Amino acid sequence: MSPNKKDNALLLFLLLTVLATVGQITIGGITRVTGSGDGCPDWPTCFGKWLPPLEYHALIEYSHRSMGTLVGLFILTICIRVLLRHRYNKSLITSSLLLFILVIIVGLLGGFVVLSELNPAVRTIHLMLAEITILLSVTSLILFVDFNTSGNYQKVKFLFFYINKQYKIYFYGLFLSGLFILITILSGSYAVWTNAGYYCPSWPLCGRDSIIPNNNLEIIHMFHRIFSLLSVIFTGYFFYIIYKNKIFSKNIILLASFGIGAIFTQIIWGALVPLSNFSEWSRAGHLSIATIIWTTIVLLTNLMKNPKISKL
Repeated sequence: MSPNKKDNALLLFLLLTVLATVGQITIGGITRVTGSGDGCPDWPTCFGKWLPPLEYHALIEYSHRSMGTLVGLFILTICIRVLLRHRYNKSLITSSLLLFILVIIVGLLGGFVVLSELNPAVRTIHLMLAEITILLSVTSLILFVDFNTSGNYQKVKFLFFYINKQYKIYFYGLFLSGLFILITILSGSYAVWTNAGYYCPSWPLCGRDSIIPNNNLEIIHMFHRIFSLLSVIFTGYFFYIIYKNKIFSKNIILLASFGIGAIFTQIIWGALVPLSNFSEWSRAGHLSIATIIWTTIVLLTNLMKNPKISKL
């Protein structure tokens, strides 16, 4: 592969896409917990107009839509620039085109969420694809920066690049961590959208008549809690061994330490959700922190391509 041409504009749009997607999911969480999902009952307009009325729920829902549109424009710009200036980088072309296709699907599905009267299953799929948008945007960023160096690489066929055999265990550990965190995010969101989140008012136990959940909604809620605990333990372990291993670059160690801090914050924040009587700020922050953990895992997993990099 030829070295990447210097393209600060593309680098900027790739970074903005990652940040804007995290922001869009955060606003989506605010939209959900404030009950603003039907603040604009039609799509793509809002009450038949392109500008929303000056009403609380409509403005929140429209902000979510607007951020999604901004993400789409960023990704469109990325695709055009990659096709014009980086045609030699086949992996980057593939990832950016997949990212563009995905953001279109996410946008259309967002419209279907509104038109389907906020069906919990559709909303969960919508969130899953939004989180995968982060995965592809981060992967595109790393493919552009191109840390591929000579060495003993083993092909990971379901991704876009080669990884060094020496770091294979870290790569697979982080990959599984990302999968567990994604399931945790989706199970938590599904619990909220089915109103299961209110069925266990205490923490860490459910707090009703029996320690063991005795109806479907309590089971959904406790599955999320138990799976969350297992996933943060597993993810925290890999963050810790990366943090303690001096073979990695300072940037990777810094990211691992940031991930450890985010996990501790999420544990405390998760306990605050029932203890704060399921306040809007606690639930919105819970999803936002989980998305930050997911983004950190995705970034670290991609960086296992060359763990001795000196700078991003």
